[in-house]
Amino acid sequence: MPASSTPDELAQQARFIFRGTVERLRAATMANVPVTGRTVVVRVDEVIQAPPALSRAAGQSITVQLASRERVKEGQQAVFYTNGWLFGESVAVQSIGHRPPTGVPAALAGPAAAPAQETVSRDLQARLSDAETVVTGRVTSVGVPPAPAGPPVAAAGEPGTTRRFSEHDPVWRDAVVEVSSVEKGSQVPSSVVIRFPASDDIRWHQVPKLEPGQEGVFILQQPAGGAAAGPMAAAAAGGEPVYTISHRLDVRPTDQLAHIKQLMESAPDQ
Repeated sequence: MPASSTPDELAQQARFIFRGTVERLRAATMANVPVTGRTVVVRVDEVIQAPPALSRAAGQSITVQLASRERVKEGQQAVFYTNGWLFGESVAVQSIGHRPPTGVPAALAGPAAAPAQETVSRDLQARLSDAETVVTGRVTSVGVPPAPAGPPVAAAGEPGTTRRFSEHDPVWRDAVVEVSSVEKGSQVPSSVVIRFPASDDIRWHQVPKLEPGQEGVFILQQPAGGAAAGPMAAAAAGGEPVYTISHRLDVRPTDQLAHIKQLMESAPDQ
């Protein structure tokens, strides 16, 4: 794990943070996970931060794919900073780093978190200011975007050629979100489509991955050309407007709504 990554920096990148105990090396809890020197089985002792799908993982043994420079030992206890990877008969997550289990990460604590939280608040305010719309809602489904009309398009955008996929392909997915309230924007319907990169490639791994049942505050942009989001339709097949997310702060927990409203009210030129 990079020596320069502090707990605060790791906490800003990870969606699933937990204290755990390493049970087995070179092992996995799922048959479809290739076992390598980087896959380990870890018991989740305490959930510190989690999306809805992982909020009740305490007590379970899960697969953790370590980052390339991470090393652990059997019986070792640590705070793991991870993001979801595979879900099935068990759970597999990808680690971006781990730290000793003493104390709560500063970015998730109280007064000690002030410097990190101030930085996050500034970045979040900038995202809110640039957003086309901001909504609170719940993900009802996730699927593959509809195929674009017309001839296939190359990755670089030239018409009439076969598209070539690379290891950095975003693997776009469409999440249908049922809107419960609109925090910014006008004429927003009762449901919208959020196009997001499902790839865990280094170029995309910090962008939130949406899951059915997930609730949150969504900071959205209109799709743009080029690398934005595959087929650039104004509306999805079901008629919902299509938006995109592209930043780690573009999906926030609903308990941050009051803070988000405060940031929008205090933003310059608002």
